[in-house]
Amino acid sequence: MPGCFVYGCKTGYHGSSGHFFRVPQANGKRTPDPGLKLAWTSKLKKVRSDVIFDPDNKNHRICSKHFIESDIIKEDTVTINGQVTSSPRSRWKLTETAVPRIFDSVPTHLIKKSPKKRRNPEDRHLESVSKKKKDL
Repeated sequence: MPGCFVYGCKTGYHGSSGHFFRVPQANGKRTPDPGLKLAWTSKLKKVRSDVIFDPDNKNHRICSKHFIESDIIKEDTVTINGQVTSSPRSRWKLTETAVPRIFDSVPTHLIKKSPKKRRNPEDRHLESVSKKKKDL
């Protein structure tokens, strides 16, 4: 059984079971949407730096613990002769826009923080000039 790609997640190891997902296919195509690939890669780069997440690698999977409930399709709903019938899916499926968001198993000191955005160089220069004038 595969294990979860997320650092510290034990789903899939030592007899624990769960549902695993790869990057969802866009509109029934065989390849995922490039924007979605980038979103998955950037999210997972922040929680695991020792291995780069490859959306095309079939062994790189994420377990259901890292998705919000609305991103997971657990049952199919069909209308037959005006009656709505739903049946549970044996293999859960992700929505086309699903991105992993929950990373409880990752220690906070390992999560990479986004760098602070620098201010415009002209603004920084004007601020330093105004400080110098005040000091005089």
